[in-house]
Amino acid sequence: MEKIRNIALTKYVRFIKPVVYLYLAIMTVIVCGFSSNSLIEMLWENERFVIVVISSICLLMILLQFIVEGTSLIKTFVLQHIVVIGMALLLLLPYEYRPLSVIAMILTILASEKIGLVCAISMSIATSFLIMSEPEYLYGVAIIMVMGCIAANLMYKGGIMGIISPIIYVFLVFFINGIFQYYLEEEFDYSFAFKSLIGTVLSLIITVVVILYKKPVNFRKYTSDHSELVLKMKDESLSLYYHSLEVAEISKEAAQIIKCNKRLAFAGGMIHDIGKMRGKDYIKEGLKLANEYHMSRALKAIIVEHSTKYRNPKSKESAIIMLADSVVASIEHLKREDKEVDESKIIENVFRIRIMSGALDECSFTISEFAMIKQAFLSHYGFNNELTSEKGVL
Repeated sequence: MEKIRNIALTKYVRFIKPVVYLYLAIMTVIVCGFSSNSLIEMLWENERFVIVVISSICLLMILLQFIVEGTSLIKTFVLQHIVVIGMALLLLLPYEYRPLSVIAMILTILASEKIGLVCAISMSIATSFLIMSEPEYLYGVAIIMVMGCIAANLMYKGGIMGIISPIIYVFLVFFINGIFQYYLEEEFDYSFAFKSLIGTVLSLIITVVVILYKKPVNFRKYTSDHSELVLKMKDESLSLYYHSLEVAEISKEAAQIIKCNKRLAFAGGMIHDIGKMRGKDYIKEGLKLANEYHMSRALKAIIVEHSTKYRNPKSKESAIIMLADSVVASIEHLKREDKEVDESKIIENVFRIRIMSGALDECSFTISEFAMIKQAFLSHYGFNNELTSEKGVL
């Protein structure tokens, strides 16, 4: 019954994805059309059509980047709305108060630096067409937005450059906006430049808020050898501790290779089986322990998703831990039975079975990511040869 439910859910997810992507594409075109309404009396109909089409294509490049990078469906849905509707609303403001760069900065932190930069360039071109501005507007906005992405990324990473980059960003905005007005009025407009800093400061404040929201959780209180939870695990069962440590190490290595959250992967590997210290239904018991220790939603999701008993993995970290747990458990079982252990065959079998069962359908692995994860597992056990991955996007 559970298998039938999982198959039905997988088919539903596969059906809903193209529907959501089609909706986002249509929504983008419609918003671009409404955003160009102010030009309707200034243009011939075919000119307006070209402007809307080019602007829509630019913004749809951001949606394509979400899909290519395997961003989750819900995240893609929310962020594409932020890009398109946020841009349309900001265009209602006077130019000097218009902090368009804040959208690209938010995407840099919530998605990736690459998506932020794609957003910066795409929005610069789209807005330039939608308001029929001079080429100089495009150059200025593009420079400001790209610098905003770089500043947001450095602020998120912290360190001395995280302090210097927003200062450079503020001076750059002041200078470029002043030069833009110099081009229009043949004099450096200090008033216009200072007014533009209001939008700049606002974008920096919003960026800091998003950084604080996205700030990495301190997982050491669950993963350190001296943490209360790990000490309790050692007291209860050394075999459980060593199993969890092995899963955590493999998961961290695999997560690092595909550039997802290696800290979350390691922490998830350490705590995925904590419920086994309490009872038979180790997933429910694990969630109870997770609540007692005030763990994040991401860790609780790993406890539920590393086994397909309740639901399939929805994040890449959960999927990696599920694969690592299956591999390590299989190796441990064969060793207990004094049977021959061939880690490469076990890895191949586990990966094939998980694909065939549909357990990996909801975690958005690409073909290359799947191959890299498999190679990370093989390398962990001393196999450096490349294996051919199964075809098809998961």
